[in-house]
Amino acid sequence: MRTPNPLRLAGLLGALAAWQAAPLAADDRNLLRTSGGDPYVMILFDTSGSMNWAPKCTQEQVDAGICNYLCPTGDCPVPRDGDDPASKFRQAKEALYEVVQTVDNVYFGFSSFNQDGLHVNYKHWLYRVSATQPNGLPTLVSGSTFPTVGADWVFGATFDCDRGTGDSEKGCYANGDDQADTDDSWEMTRIARWPKGGSTGTIGREFWIRDQGRVYHVFVDDPGSAIPYGAGSIAAHVHLSLCTGSPADNPSNACNASNERTLLYDDDVRFDLVGDFVMWDFTTSRDLEQGGYFGITYSDTTGNNNTCEGWDPNSDTFFGNTNTTDDYYRDDNGNLYSLKQPNEDLTDGRNTTDDPWRFFYGDVIPLDWKHKNKDRLLARLAPRLGGNDPDTDPEAFAVATYLADARQSDDQFLRAKNEAQKPLFPNGSTPLGYSLKSLREWFRGCENGSCPQDTGWDDVAAVSDPQWECRKKFLIVLTDGDDTCPGRDPCSLTASMHALDDITTYVVAFGVENTAQNRLNCMAANGGSGDPIYPQNKQELVDALTSIFGEIQEQAAAFASAAVPTVQANVADKIYLSSFTPLNNESIWPGRIDAFLKPLPL
Repeated sequence: MRTPNPLRLAGLLGALAAWQAAPLAADDRNLLRTSGGDPYVMILFDTSGSMNWAPKCTQEQVDAGICNYLCPTGDCPVPRDGDDPASKFRQAKEALYEVVQTVDNVYFGFSSFNQDGLHVNYKHWLYRVSATQPNGLPTLVSGSTFPTVGADWVFGATFDCDRGTGDSEKGCYANGDDQADTDDSWEMTRIARWPKGGSTGTIGREFWIRDQGRVYHVFVDDPGSAIPYGAGSIAAHVHLSLCTGSPADNPSNACNASNERTLLYDDDVRFDLVGDFVMWDFTTSRDLEQGGYFGITYSDTTGNNNTCEGWDPNSDTFFGNTNTTDDYYRDDNGNLYSLKQPNEDLTDGRNTTDDPWRFFYGDVIPLDWKHKNKDRLLARLAPRLGGNDPDTDPEAFAVATYLADARQSDDQFLRAKNEAQKPLFPNGSTPLGYSLKSLREWFRGCENGSCPQDTGWDDVAAVSDPQWECRKKFLIVLTDGDDTCPGRDPCSLTASMHALDDITTYVVAFGVENTAQNRLNCMAANGGSGDPIYPQNKQELVDALTSIFGEIQEQAAAFASAAVPTVQANVADKIYLSSFTPLNNESIWPGRIDAFLKPLPL
């Protein structure tokens, strides 16, 4: 650490009326501070399945331009799930990226929730019915067209339409009251989200709709060749038939045989690409809060989960070593693949043979005094953006864009387009307590209390980091909900880390409504930061993160100030000598300033 600049000190000293001063208050610290150690900041980022949903956005907020996807209740499904610009997952990555770009004097670490055996079976494509249709669109009895211009349809690998009972069967059958009613937006969205075309773009799918009591049979297949998923514009062949059973407006009309239908339309319908996405649907519910459209949870992304084990450690990615292949997925054909981060050795000789992942860069980006990790953190949020302006490639924050469109050879999963660019995936539970347990075991060497020497990351850092005593340590937990993996108390863990490790924990609860029951409040209070911050939209999240990093840098500056006991400054014909005693966590620093006429006698 270097000594203060005498010229910066001269302005203060020249204003003093006496040669011996009273003790200086904390507001004078920046005039005397040295360039102390930049702080360590570990980020725990929520990768749970609920991050696929949208945060709350009312009509008033839409009208005011605060947000642009109507979600009055919060936690609403969005068209492209976690890839959608309205999802919490994408907004959280964008906001964190935007703020971290502006932060320089921080040593970053990064972690997310455990996702063993993670793999993506397929991906899907969202297309929108084009306003330009060469042969027009069919008209229903109400006078409206079907499909409706601007409606979003999903294409790709499909599943059975019948996913249960009641609402889960809407559109699957013509009998009873099971058709998707054109007057019911939820039912029509559900049948539009049921994937068409299959994984090959050649599989025909049928469903039923009802318009003013009349039942229609719809069959969608390829227009003579495979639908080219990913193309900017595609065509799907639509057959629309009117059910003609007696009476014609009876919803129980079977309409299952060809002689019970009158063909009304038999032509191609044009669609424009919105984007690809990794599909994640959570049960059937007309209440959009934490709801979905299909009878059981459907996800393109699956795995062994084991989310509740805590954070995703670097110790489970050493393929070839015993008990270290949890990140890998082996399909039924014996093909082995990992969508997680490959380990990169950053140890520079600092690791021990029994704990080689302390300083490896992999699923966890470790704190490291030799690497600030800003570029690695930005790459984790948007792998192909390279730290550049997000406006140059906004889709870099999506997930599916990094995956191949189709399976390779006899794989039963999708590989990354670029093995060096693997994104985060929102899937699984929210193990806040277990993740904090993982963090503390990595940092200190045990879960609670005092730990044996030489068992944690901090033991190596305390010996090897020349500015260890001058650095503050912080943890930022960015989550969209409370702990869903009971068994470890996150509040006692943040308290322990604050008391024994001097780690201050900030809690950012994105899209969460504050309630007395949630554990987020005591996590922040016990962690030394006070109260959680509850941003409800992306801009509020940017503001919250900006404020936190501002506080971190202020605390780091205060912690490192006046670390040199004696400084001197020359003013006119006098020489001033100062002596200060910095006291940790105190706002008053005792000290004295003495003045001597030149020349100073030796």
